[in-house]
Amino acid sequence: PPPRKKTPASDDIAFFHSGIRGESAQAILVVIRGEKYWLPKSQLTNWNQSKVIMSRWVAIEKGLI
Repeated sequence: PPPRKKTPASDDIAFFHSGIRGESAQAILVVIRGEKYWLPKSQLTNWNQSKVIMSRWVAIEKGLI
C-alpha cells in the first residue's frame, strides 16, 4: 500500500472497491459499486487493494454519497 498521504480528518469517508484499475501521477482509477471513478491522490488519506479513504467533498462531487 502507498504511504499515508495526509492526516485523517473527521469528515473523511471510506469506500470499499474492487481493485485499482489504473493510476496516473495525480489520481487512481477504482471501481466502486460497479462504476469507475478517477480519484485525486491529493484528496485521499489512504488506499489499498480493497479500500479507499477520501475527503467527504470528493465523495459528494463524485456522486458516491
